[in-house]
Amino acid sequence: DILNMYLHRHDFAIIQVSEKPFTGHILPKVNNPAPGDVVLLPFEGFVVIAFKTDNLGTWLIHCYVALHAASSLSLQIMKDSVRLLLFLWPPNNSPALTEQHRVCELAVMGL
Repeated sequence: DILNMYLHRHDFAIIQVSEKPFTGHILPKVNNPAPGDVVLLPFEGFVVIAFKTDNLGTWLIHCYVALHAASSLSLQIMKDSVRLLLFLWPPNNSPALTEQHRVCELAVMGL
């Protein structure tokens, strides 16, 4: 089986596709990698993609098969998370949001 994985609002370079499980090591194809916004993910395999992180917002990467996407074969990528966080959830609206801001700022600073 092969799954179609789609990244919204981005083009990317396909660095590696493997039919074997991920072992922690990659063999990147850095000379003339294939471009795309959809990549075929082999069953029990993995893909490595590279893309510019210059498109502010929260973007979805997901399987095209609706049942798979609904079953958690998807994830969100947030770019410029601090600025986006301040826009979506201003601080001091609630103790929970204030704590969320503190945690996110620490994460962005790498602490």
